[in-house]
Amino acid sequence: MNSQNADYTKRLSISDHDLIIQEVDDGDEEWTSCKESYQALVDDYRVLREKRKMVADVEAKLKKTCIDLKKKLSSYHNPKKEYMARIVSSFCDDTTDKLPSDENGFLLWVVIGKLNVRFGDYDLKIQYKKAYERFKLISNGLAVTVVLLTWFFHIPQIIMYSLLLWYYFTLTIREHILIKNGSKIKSWWLLHHYITIIITMLLLTWPPGDCYTQSHDVLMFSILMTSVIQLVQFFYQRKTIDRNIMMGKDNYLRTTNEGIRSKSMSDLVYIVPILIVLYIIQAYTSYRLFYSCFTGICTEYQVPILATLFMFLCLGNCRTLFQILRAKVKMAKAKQKMKQ
Repeated sequence: MNSQNADYTKRLSISDHDLIIQEVDDGDEEWTSCKESYQALVDDYRVLREKRKMVADVEAKLKKTCIDLKKKLSSYHNPKKEYMARIVSSFCDDTTDKLPSDENGFLLWVVIGKLNVRFGDYDLKIQYKKAYERFKLISNGLAVTVVLLTWFFHIPQIIMYSLLLWYYFTLTIREHILIKNGSKIKSWWLLHHYITIIITMLLLTWPPGDCYTQSHDVLMFSILMTSVIQLVQFFYQRKTIDRNIMMGKDNYLRTTNEGIRSKSMSDLVYIVPILIVLYIIQAYTSYRLFYSCFTGICTEYQVPILATLFMFLCLGNCRTLFQILRAKVKMAKAKQKMKQ
């Protein structure tokens, strides 16, 4: 009976509720106050619904106008008009980037479908970015703890691999949402996380045996050092980004996964050797896995794939590090010339 009354209540519209509440009038002052508060609530909700519809209509109009305007401007070939067309086109791109969109890319489409993940309010974008940073910090600290427990206290390794798989998959999803909201994340770091997801899946499905036992310590050391160095890199990048924001050289949506950002040589001396150690560990892990394949110790399909992926990560990281350092050296030389 109660469920039937609840279903009936849900089917009633706001106007129906209004009539029912207005009919109940027994002179109770508290009841009268509740009626007035309810009526104010209903009026505010109606206003909110109308304004939301108005905002949605304006957003759809803006999007359509930008699309039509860019099509018209693309037909101009006069140099002066082409220059103005580029300015207008850039403004249209900037405008549409701030409007709701259900074009989320393949990964977000697979996970959440065609939902708008673009926040209209800038403060919400900042809050989400800060939540992303907290998630990285807590998850990396937890990963270090779980790896140590797995290595020295022999808790089931499936717990560690499942945690790492969940972390990297969730991290990648959050990064795609950040990109949709204006954060600049280099494609290499996204690819890096995709590869790490595959590595974790292979480790999770690697069956126990002599081959895994022989590679166990190398893998544990590699995972542990990766998590520790990621923590060190997080604090380094967080400090650098905060300093750049205070100096007006960066924006609040900058994330802590974009390599070396500091222009101070003392900071580079501090972080570059740490990254080189990590890349050497990745190369050594790849070498040990390749050695196990070529000597016939390991016959599982996971081993050569893991060896290849670890080497790919090492080479990609070294290439990215070299490009960043070369760019900073060029920038330093250009500044010296300007001073002269």
